[in-house]
Amino acid sequence: MVKIYPLSRNGKPIFYENKDYNLIIKWGNQKIKISIDIINDIMKNYFVDFKTWHPLGASMTNPLKRGLGEYLNNNYPQLNPRHASVLAAIMVHEGLIENKDLKPILVRKLKNSV
Repeated sequence: MVKIYPLSRNGKPIFYENKDYNLIIKWGNQKIKISIDIINDIMKNYFVDFKTWHPLGASMTNPLKRGLGEYLNNNYPQLNPRHASVLAAIMVHEGLIENKDLKPILVRKLKNSV
């Protein structure tokens, strides 16, 4: 399993592996299984172009409008805005997106990613 940290640079480490077309994730006491199809959907339908920065929006109580957390919450009932922290960190590590700033954390598609 790969060990990374949330984009906020604090919090519990995230451990993940790509197995059988799923991300198997351990984060704190959570074990999460997310289909690669969800990542593909995010890349196709949320990160539409590489010029646009999006807020991470991972707050459970007040996710930022048009943030990745809101997208997950609206499109995947099994996920909540907090999962944006995990998925964005993995997507940065895998070279699909990049991030900047810490308040708020902003993410965007890399120019050469699918």
